[in-house]
Amino acid sequence: MKPRDRFPDESRSLCGHSVNPRLLREGGRWSRMKSSSPTGGLRCAARISWIVLVEVFGIGLSRPLAALLGRPRSPSLLFRYTSLGSSLNDVRMFSLDRSKNDTSTLLDLLRACAAQMVCVGHTWNYTFAATGGARQTLVPDIGVMLFFVLSGFVIAFTLHERTKSETYFLINYAVERFARIYSAYAPALLLIAALDYAASALGMPIVPDNATSFFRNLAMLQGYPGEWGGGTFGSAGQLSSLAAEFHIYYLIGGAFFFCIGRNRIAGLLLVIASAALPLSYFTEASSVARSLFILWLLGFAGYFIVINMRIDRTVMVVCAALSIFLFWRWRVGHVRGNEYALISYPVFAAWFVCLAVAAQAWNVLSQRRGLVEFFANYSYSLFLIHMTIVNIIVVWSPMPLWLTFSAAIVVSNVAAYYFAKATEAKHKKLAGWIMLKLRPSSREAAPAVYERRSG
Repeated sequence: MKPRDRFPDESRSLCGHSVNPRLLREGGRWSRMKSSSPTGGLRCAARISWIVLVEVFGIGLSRPLAALLGRPRSPSLLFRYTSLGSSLNDVRMFSLDRSKNDTSTLLDLLRACAAQMVCVGHTWNYTFAATGGARQTLVPDIGVMLFFVLSGFVIAFTLHERTKSETYFLINYAVERFARIYSAYAPALLLIAALDYAASALGMPIVPDNATSFFRNLAMLQGYPGEWGGGTFGSAGQLSSLAAEFHIYYLIGGAFFFCIGRNRIAGLLLVIASAALPLSYFTEASSVARSLFILWLLGFAGYFIVINMRIDRTVMVVCAALSIFLFWRWRVGHVRGNEYALISYPVFAAWFVCLAVAAQAWNVLSQRRGLVEFFANYSYSLFLIHMTIVNIIVVWSPMPLWLTFSAAIVVSNVAAYYFAKATEAKHKKLAGWIMLKLRPSSREAAPAVYERRSG
């Protein structure tokens, strides 16, 4: 029987994956030829290398070049392992459907990574940089940047998709955002106050904050311009960026509803009420350390760019290559210590958007979706409470520096996980309850999660 007749099917299954029979044939030929003929073995090895190059990396050389080299052009394994389909001319629109591609799971992974970057970076600065003589890391700043560009992208998706329903109004959006933030934020402020007070009572050099600062932070006025504003509460110095993001949610949400002609008066009033803090981020005056609103807007705009793209294999491969180049360009181009400089934002946002488009071709992360969601589901809580926990452990711990560093990260993650289960995980139920209190005669205005729970 001829070798090719032994493989009548287009491909064979190997470990659950579709494998081109050419690889199997050449592999068998290599095993026979490598010992009997050095020249033949080298020739066969070259053929295998060519097939692997085309099959695995999906280079897709042009037909004239492939013909010139005398090598038949075949679909790549990468092409089969991804959701690109069987046709080189497949065209699709951008989708965040988890069952179709990895983009949505990638966004969860980036959210989890951003929270860990903030936690690990702050812990490093409290331990090795503070007392160990190491250089201070700016990884927490990069994590915050990732949070903001990701938030803009996701809020754009939320507004674009939810407003397709005629029963989705500004009140629905406002309640959802309020519940999402405050379900964990209000309890976190109470926990921070309790831990700071307990640490002070035990003689640690941590001074509890006052009630005025607590209520200012509860009203999201930390960093607010003018006499209404104030500093962050207690030992939670990272909360200034959260206030900015909260005001951005309502500024952009109100403007979006105004622009689509739904709840225009309420939308305009919401814009006026929430504009002061985000607009102050347009400047880089000495009193404003960040211009994160602009980065958020770039993520928001990026979503509306990609949903209007006709995405095919070429687009996804180009975006994958661009994401690598843009990340390198941002990494070498930004000035250390000035991560929040406006000049670095376009490159950073373009990297993020290109990565999201490239992930439209993947079906790899879906196999680890449970693990990704595990870390992503408590990422917000980790951001809220980690600094207070790290501060207490570093001050109290008699252990060596590396053990203190490790313990602070582990304890922060464990505490955030259980804190999220009690607070953050219930934000949809909280939103549904608020909607029924605001509009008890109309259940259809409440988020769909309440309908599923009560149905």
